[in-house]
Amino acid sequence: KPKIKIDKKSSLGLENVGATCYMNATLQCLAHIKDVAEHIINYKKNNFLKDTNKYQLSSVYSEVVENIWFPENGQKAFPPRQFKEVIGIMNPLFAPTAANDAKDLLIFLIEQMHKELNKSKENNNILLMPQNLDQTNREQVLQCFFGEFIKKCNSIFSNYFYGSIMSMTQCLRCWVTKYSYQCFSFIIFPLSEVKKNCIFSGKLSPWMYNQYTLNIEDCFIYNQKIDYFNGENKMYCNICHQLTDSCMKNRINTAPLVLILVLNRGKGNVDFKEKFIFWEEIDLTNYVEYIQPNNKYFLCGIISHLGESGEGGHFIAFCRMSNKLPWYCYNDSLVTESRI
Repeated sequence: KPKIKIDKKSSLGLENVGATCYMNATLQCLAHIKDVAEHIINYKKNNFLKDTNKYQLSSVYSEVVENIWFPENGQKAFPPRQFKEVIGIMNPLFAPTAANDAKDLLIFLIEQMHKELNKSKENNNILLMPQNLDQTNREQVLQCFFGEFIKKCNSIFSNYFYGSIMSMTQCLRCWVTKYSYQCFSFIIFPLSEVKKNCIFSGKLSPWMYNQYTLNIEDCFIYNQKIDYFNGENKMYCNICHQLTDSCMKNRINTAPLVLILVLNRGKGNVDFKEKFIFWEEIDLTNYVEYIQPNNKYFLCGIISHLGESGEGGHFIAFCRMSNKLPWYCYNDSLVTESRI
């Protein structure tokens, strides 16, 4: 059968079926990742989603994606009632009557649909490293990590959304460095902490704060800061055989094809109220260990929370299918061309 291609500028809106603005904004952003959206629609069309017990969430998700890109004639908005029901059964956090956070739903969707659509024979996301692995041998640890990852993770969602982080822990007594790797599907930037880090580094002045506005580069610089463990927080060193002063630094090892960034403004969105600059295109070459062609990104979706309360307010999404197409604002069923 010929593959279904999405060639539209914008999708259909989603009805609010009861405190689901966070859900609608999340679904719209995911649906605008063209390759993933086309894959999930064709996956269902080719009758791979037969076992509804195994592919429960993926099946109802593919229905939402298909209906917002290929709606019936005259349909003004799609009501994602079945999706809401299934997601509420699978995770009590998203119970039918509860308002929630778009970030929590996005993380759950990616992890759950990866589990359902994982084609690896060892369908177990837990990556186990050998106990006798020499963690001071960087190449050995890296090869072992990716060997486990390739063996256990192979889905459209892991292929697009999963990257890896390298952690370097150094004992400040014997100076031996240990390496470890882990998967990630999103990065959270605590903006209040990023601001403090900039003040400490001299980039900002606590008395002249308005002369500088935080931007996305500040966040990636903060993400590579060195954390020190001393006093009551000393770490155990296998070489020294005792608790010692240590330091740790994290660095993005491989960046995913689709990079999800969470800008955390603090509890109730009130800790950080200043303006924030997010460029429409970013180059992560200086912040990624392994240089790849996909280290350059263009912004394709924003989930925005309106209101200061984490329990109240309203979620909307700004999305575009490519960097050459206009932005659209998705406010539940209302879809309008927009500028960000």
